[in-house]
Amino acid sequence: MCTVPQLGFDIDSTACCCEGTADLEVLFRHYEVEEIALLKELRAEYGLVGGTDADGLPGPEQPKGDSGYIHPDAWPSPENIGELTDPSSTGRKRQARMYPIQRGEVCEWAGKLVKLDDLPVIIGCVNSPASDLHHGPDKNTLNNEKVTEVSEQHPLGIGTHENTHKICSDCHNSAHAKHNAFYPEYDRVLEQVKPWVPRGLTLADQYVLEDAPADLLYEEETRRAADRARRGKTGRGRKARTPVKGDLSVQDD
Repeated sequence: MCTVPQLGFDIDSTACCCEGTADLEVLFRHYEVEEIALLKELRAEYGLVGGTDADGLPGPEQPKGDSGYIHPDAWPSPENIGELTDPSSTGRKRQARMYPIQRGEVCEWAGKLVKLDDLPVIIGCVNSPASDLHHGPDKNTLNNEKVTEVSEQHPLGIGTHENTHKICSDCHNSAHAKHNAFYPEYDRVLEQVKPWVPRGLTLADQYVLEDAPADLLYEEETRRAADRARRGKTGRGRKARTPVKGDLSVQDD
């Protein structure tokens, strides 16, 4: 007997495609359930563990690996930090999956002065499109915390710090050009369990964003435009990037 009506779904028997043979697993695989919470309750009640990412349904919870100093919410992986063979690549790939940049998103540093203790101030752009994901102030790419990434699943954000930033390539380049010299030597493999922050700073030291004066913003944009022209580029942000030798852009994090 079809179990769909027993679960409270109002199904017109004349339009039923299973001819009374559907069981719960068929329901989970083929019936579009809008409330994921309800789906989880049904799974728990009937002891079913089917369903994979390919089905679009949540499967069994996977054990989480040791995230070390990084907040567990920012490390959705069964692997342990400290045992990764290529932590740099692993961190960047995970960051890209966690925070995809959507069409129309504007650089988070647009119109801002970005300050970090007494390091040189980064001057933001003038509403350039977001194109890059930046790790900072902690350059350990495994640290993908982003407290402003609020969702139903993470109402307080992901982690307790803002270490991932959706910014344009110009602001990204500027961040590295102005701050890289203040970071100590760091072995990404051997020291992956440690933060990589500027000398004398700690994880508690975060970027502080303030509104930038309009004249300062346009002065910086004029400088960037002249620099792009010098390198044979005609636009702003990612679209301006060209595969020419001598590109001075810095994209290591």
